[in-house]
Amino acid sequence: MEEELQYQISTLLAVALMSEEPLVIVEGVDDVEFYKKITDNKINVKCSEVIINSENNKYKPGCDGVIKIVEDVQTLLERDPRLEKFFLGIIDADYRNYSEETYSGYKGLFILKYYSYESHFCTDNSVINFISAVTGARKDEITEDVLEIAKKGIEEHVKELYYVGLQALEGILNQRTTLVSYDMTAENLFEEHEGNTIVKQVMERVDELDEFASEHEIKKEHYRCIIRGKWLLYTVAKIVYDNISEIKKSCKEALIEQCDFCRHEKYSQCIWGKKMELKRSQLVHYFIYNNLMEPEITYIKDKINTLGV
Repeated sequence: MEEELQYQISTLLAVALMSEEPLVIVEGVDDVEFYKKITDNKINVKCSEVIINSENNKYKPGCDGVIKIVEDVQTLLERDPRLEKFFLGIIDADYRNYSEETYSGYKGLFILKYYSYESHFCTDNSVINFISAVTGARKDEITEDVLEIAKKGIEEHVKELYYVGLQALEGILNQRTTLVSYDMTAENLFEEHEGNTIVKQVMERVDELDEFASEHEIKKEHYRCIIRGKWLLYTVAKIVYDNISEIKKSCKEALIEQCDFCRHEKYSQCIWGKKMELKRSQLVHYFIYNNLMEPEITYIKDKINTLGV
């Protein structure tokens, strides 16, 4: 497996230049597949943890590893400007929009505009593509009425996640322990313990968190920068997937425009029936990989496409 191999960064850069195949360094093993997919496998993508430096020390996984690699190659990029066309380190924005961290002087570093790449897929366009992929419906059959049913509950949950994100961010900026950390999973946030959840506890602090947001000029429309991307997309995907059953029921009961099958009382063949049963662990992956043409990620593709030319 690739994650068991080790690659020296200077060697990878030399190979990139000679082969004219750009090298892109990303945060984790899971990110490699995404960046390969959106570029049709035309670039060499490696995660930071399989890279070693000149002293044969491994880099850390995550953004810290990518940033350190970018730091370490600055001298090489200055020495041979041609390398700039064949190297890029990509990191998630995470909470950087609200911290004092700045990397504007680094060559070869690209920071996403939202919390993570998952954050880019919470759009009507992506919801439509997902529904079409898991049901028998064509995209042009997903009307505004259908979309409204599919999205029922999303606004409320995104509002909750916005405050959860604020709580996590407050802990980081104020350097104190809070109820929430960005390391938690979406399931952690909604798990019940003695009738209570982390989300419910956070929502009891809305006034305090609104004050914190005001102090840092954070607005609710910035939710894709505040909410951890994995939380956001998992929640959206789960809600839409669960609501497909309600769409099917509405078709049967003629609450929306009926499909031909329901019109002829062949309800078992309704186009809104699920073609597959997805496990919770599959939802985000399936949502993303049926939306690789999502317009929100065009700027990422455009940046990568500047390499090697």
